[in-house]
Amino acid sequence: ALGARIRERSEKIASLQAIGKEGSCPTCFQPLLDSYDRVLRDLNGEIAALQSEELEGLQQEKERITQAGLSLKSQQEAARREQEQLLKEQSRLAELSRQHATEAEHLKHLEGRRTRDLLILREIGEVDFDERAYQALKAGVAELEAPFLDFSKEDNYVAREWPATEKDLEATGEAIARLRETMAGQEKAIAGLHYDADAYIAARQTVSDFNENLGAQTAAVRALEKEKFEHAARIARIEEKVRANEQIQAQISDKLQEHELLGKLSALLGQFKTDILERVSPSISKEASDLFSRITRGKYESIRVDENFDFAIADGGVFYPIERFSGGEIDLANFCLRIAITKAIMELSGAGQAVEFLAFDEIFGSQDEERRHEMMLALHFLQEQFRQIYIVSHIESLKDYFPHILEVQYGADGSAVVWR
Repeated sequence: ALGARIRERSEKIASLQAIGKEGSCPTCFQPLLDSYDRVLRDLNGEIAALQSEELEGLQQEKERITQAGLSLKSQQEAARREQEQLLKEQSRLAELSRQHATEAEHLKHLEGRRTRDLLILREIGEVDFDERAYQALKAGVAELEAPFLDFSKEDNYVAREWPATEKDLEATGEAIARLRETMAGQEKAIAGLHYDADAYIAARQTVSDFNENLGAQTAAVRALEKEKFEHAARIARIEEKVRANEQIQAQISDKLQEHELLGKLSALLGQFKTDILERVSPSISKEASDLFSRITRGKYESIRVDENFDFAIADGGVFYPIERFSGGEIDLANFCLRIAITKAIMELSGAGQAVEFLAFDEIFGSQDEERRHEMMLALHFLQEQFRQIYIVSHIESLKDYFPHILEVQYGADGSAVVWR
């Protein structure tokens, strides 16, 4: 509109200049005379005013574009901070991935144990629930709940901010398109104006500034587009993390069940140990007592075995701990207990699982000749129950008691064995 008005007045000036000062007015047909200079002056003044108005509009447009560029720069800084936060989050997700790999390996091991335990539990049957173990595992799950909630908050933040970011990108693109259209129109309008040298230089500087701002805005748009792709990648990673956390939750549930089963199995094994000891302790004590009393010729009446297989020896009707007795008496009591325990195992195994072999190493060293003789009599008695009794000893005087001897002899060429 301003360009048309300027052209209109320029055409009037050209028409007056063609008529000249001595000509007549084309409208009223009166001689121009002195009004010729005044009309030219007024028309030139109007053109100058219109040009000033046009320059003022361009200056306002320049300021608006500058503000838009500052706004985009602020958005770019915010996007940079968000990118730094996303990089930190990416590092944390990598650490969680490594933890997940470790947990997966541990889970594989636990699954193997669980399979074996299930086979045992099927044979055992129903068991009691361990409330303490359940509460401990429940507390462990509660400790994991806080990290999971933090992750959920981050996922919600991305879902909430992503639509706004897309809208900002679209709005920025539209603003750049409008600015380009405005610039094209202004360049066309400027081409039709008759500027003086100073006005032309000022207008050219304005266009240069606009182009510079346009370049900055284009770079900002590209940065926002890059941020858009980064947001999409981050959302994909977070979705993967959600799926991984769901798998971890399932694994925690499996571990709770496994811990419960292991607790029940431990209780059953403890009860099994108690039941076995209740069954074999009396027979072990009786067998060991009879043999111990016979070898000591009634000096010590009996041996008593408790649930931990610690034993006491009766002397004068009173049971005393083994620390009260000499080393030879303790060794003799151990000898009797080993035989009694072997017989108890035979009874538990049944007729089809008989133990046919006994072995003793240096059991005579701490005994006197009389007790050695009694121990040999006891071993001869055991021949009826065991096919082989193997004894290691360095005492030469005992050779005559054994029907078969494997003797180790030392010579210049080393050691050798000889059957006798």
